[in-house]
Amino acid sequence: MDRGHERPGQSVQPNRAALRKHGQALVCHFAVALRLGRLYSHKHQNFAAAAASLEECIRSVLSLEGACSFARVGECLFLNKTRIKTDFRSHQSFRFVLEVLKARDLGEMRFDSELTREEIEGLVTLLNRQVPSREDPWHELEAAAAVLGLDRVHLSRHGESSDLNVQDGEGGVPATEIYFKAITALEAALEAVKGGRGVDWNLLKRRVQTIVDIALGGGSQLLALTNVKDWGSPLANHGVNVAILSVMLGAKVGLTKKLIADLGLAALLHDVGKVSLPEELRSCCREALSGADSRCYEAHVSSGVEKLLQQKVTDGVAKAAIVAFLHHLRFDGTGYPRLRVSQRQNLYTRIVAVADFYDNATAPGRLARAALQGEEVVRAMLDRSGTELDPVVVKAFVNLVGLYAVGCLVRLDTGEVATVVEPPANPRFLDRPAVKVILEPDGSPADRLVDLLEKDEAGGFRRSILKLYEKEAVRLSLNEYLAVL
Repeated sequence: MDRGHERPGQSVQPNRAALRKHGQALVCHFAVALRLGRLYSHKHQNFAAAAASLEECIRSVLSLEGACSFARVGECLFLNKTRIKTDFRSHQSFRFVLEVLKARDLGEMRFDSELTREEIEGLVTLLNRQVPSREDPWHELEAAAAVLGLDRVHLSRHGESSDLNVQDGEGGVPATEIYFKAITALEAALEAVKGGRGVDWNLLKRRVQTIVDIALGGGSQLLALTNVKDWGSPLANHGVNVAILSVMLGAKVGLTKKLIADLGLAALLHDVGKVSLPEELRSCCREALSGADSRCYEAHVSSGVEKLLQQKVTDGVAKAAIVAFLHHLRFDGTGYPRLRVSQRQNLYTRIVAVADFYDNATAPGRLARAALQGEEVVRAMLDRSGTELDPVVVKAFVNLVGLYAVGCLVRLDTGEVATVVEPPANPRFLDRPAVKVILEPDGSPADRLVDLLEKDEAGGFRRSILKLYEKEAVRLSLNEYLAVL
């Protein structure tokens, strides 16, 4: 196949934010075209519309960049040497397209500007062919492409795009990918526990270790992802959020890497006993529970111990069982389970209790019908400090997250709109996190970091947060924001 063309991205420095958006769109259009190509003939209006949308997307990239290269390196996809980062809407399409390319050992597709609709349809046909059973699918793909006459689509085998790599200036696997994989792994573990099967502990530990590695390196993107309350099953989503918050807090209080990893595994599985609850109790609002329902709900802590002890018991599983049993006991010994012998929570359990409260309080329909935000949730935690929650852990946690969660959208008193990118550097100013301005006062796009601690000539702060946007707006904007980090 023709490899004499100039490598895309060599002559022009790409606009990464724009390219990532084009890349996400390209992945989604490819996924739709491939799926519809398996259902309909090329003459069917549904497939024709999908092929037209895919062609339009490719041509928009060609117009913007002068070249269009869609490539795979390992588990990553690139558009013109800029890695495509998945978000919550494109993740399923991303995985589908990635698996199609992997099954055929395909590494890169480069499109010429003279590309025709017929060649796009031929490419879809090529990628929808049954994968050959032999170990080297590439040669059959290459031969089939020659027969179809895809003269303006240049294909390369995986590994031949040597000028691409998974780092490419962007620091490894995206946080969103880590987050999705952790939820998927926990969903599988919870299903195994519910069905009385063995859990893949090695997989769970790998997912936790990746979270730990990021947390020890800063972890702002993972902290932002804990604002997501509705991806995957609610139980797995909550478990991963609590694990991230617990790991970040463990790192902040100075635990060793090994202890943080044990804490992360315990936090991930703290609500494992809920697999035994009826669905209506598992997802109910706590303030709406009747006496009988409340007693049934509280039994999940005992069920969690039983479920974990049915697994192969290791030191990590034993620690997870203790956290599952005692994370609702409360710091002052009240709460549940109600024990005949007085028992205090250990450090892991006290950390998980704080993270659990925060994630539940900031999600609608869990502790109460309305979610708490910003100053409200901090005030609620401080009100429970010394009774329900460990005051030392609460103080460390508030210093970790500040008044405004990483990833949320805020309006500044200058009229600018910004997203929170780092917790406050100075614990004396919890209302002054690091922010990135994304909209100017006139509504035009922006992309610059500003220091909310910066003062003017009169000694006053140049900028202050005026308003926190509603939770629904935060989620949508976080989706956009994480895609262009």
